[in-house]
Amino acid sequence: MSDLVDATRPAAYGTQPVRVRRGDAAIRWHDWYFATLLLAVAGYAIFGKGFAYAGLPPIFPAEVLLALGLLTFVWPRPSGAILSSPALVLVLAGIAWTLIRTVPYIGQYGIDAMRDAVILVYGLFAIVVANLILERPERIRDALGWATIFFSINALVVIPIYLLQTVLGESMPRWPVSLTPILQVRGGEVAVHLCATAVFALLAFKRSSVLWTIVLVVDIAFVASLSRGGLVSIAIPLALAIVLSGRIRPFLLAGAVIAPLLALFYVGGLQIQLPGIQRTIDVGQIVDNVVSIAGSSGDKGLDDTKEWRIGWWQQIVDYTLFGEYFWTGKGFGINLAFDDGYAAPSLEGQPLRSPHNGNMTILARAGVPGMVLWIAILATWFSTLLWHVAKARLAGDRDWSNLFIFLTCYLLAAFINASFDVALEGPMIGVVFWVVFGAGIGSVMVYTRLETR
Repeated sequence: MSDLVDATRPAAYGTQPVRVRRGDAAIRWHDWYFATLLLAVAGYAIFGKGFAYAGLPPIFPAEVLLALGLLTFVWPRPSGAILSSPALVLVLAGIAWTLIRTVPYIGQYGIDAMRDAVILVYGLFAIVVANLILERPERIRDALGWATIFFSINALVVIPIYLLQTVLGESMPRWPVSLTPILQVRGGEVAVHLCATAVFALLAFKRSSVLWTIVLVVDIAFVASLSRGGLVSIAIPLALAIVLSGRIRPFLLAGAVIAPLLALFYVGGLQIQLPGIQRTIDVGQIVDNVVSIAGSSGDKGLDDTKEWRIGWWQQIVDYTLFGEYFWTGKGFGINLAFDDGYAAPSLEGQPLRSPHNGNMTILARAGVPGMVLWIAILATWFSTLLWHVAKARLAGDRDWSNLFIFLTCYLLAAFINASFDVALEGPMIGVVFWVVFGAGIGSVMVYTRLETR
């Protein structure tokens, strides 16, 4: 990634900096915040809900980070550079509509209304991150260096952490006030970061030993057997990365070794028993998860869950697209599960509030206008990144192209997970999603400036 590193040095900009020069104190403060935000992303990835709920309710890491991030945006002076990005302008429009549909319900639902609204309000993280990258493009280089460390560690701790949380169960230590376990991860969330780990290695941003690669494959098989959404969150973005990067040969070589082993495990009904828990890595379960996505798997539990979700999603479509909530949705604050007649406890034992699909959550709460803005936000971002993947590749800037591929696949993994689970509604994936979103826009704007220098 030498050309990318060199391009993000200040010398690459000659006498035309991206933004007005700021005082050293402000730059140091912004560097500190940027590093802290990326460390928080690692915290969400490794500790899950345990990191998200470390603090005193209702003030948690995401709220503190967002407040500090907005401070970097306005101090020592506000910046209007991000307004040149159509994607970020659409994000601001989405946030505005969300607040319009939230404020009337704060009196009735209190903190629940504000928590529901974060699904789009966390988009402020995208604006903060894009602005920080525009201010100092060297932060791209720094972020890639820290990402190399994180992804190297992430593959090694996935299964041990899951084993630890399963073995300890109710004995897991809890935070004093929120009473949330200090370690609580879910398969779908783990899958998003595993996908990013695999894509990062595929694009050769880090050197990978044979042993590390084997561990990563075992991690992916484990998560794929745990979560249907996790399986898709890994498979589709990884396949896209292979196609866009043209790195098909390494994938075929790995597949030539792995595929026969998986076939042997499936035919023989073999399982890998993990120590200390009843969970196994079962190829048959992975196959059932794949089949159940498009049709009936024969597994009653999988099929019933699928029918339950589809029924709820259809009801949301009926009362928005074809019903009385077309323009307004039901607003942010109301418990959709109770109001729609689908009340059930979540996996953590708390009352379910929203459908297992972030898109349906936005449609139900913000109506068709909110959904149109959401589609526009996603379409603009993905089209922008994919256009610059091709543009950088044609210009011979392979490292830039790979950076755009990585960010595209990371965000796609988070989006797919959010289409199967309650993900964007919380900070564990919500914050990560919008940080990657902002990193994509900021990187594109830096690359565009480099083209015209």
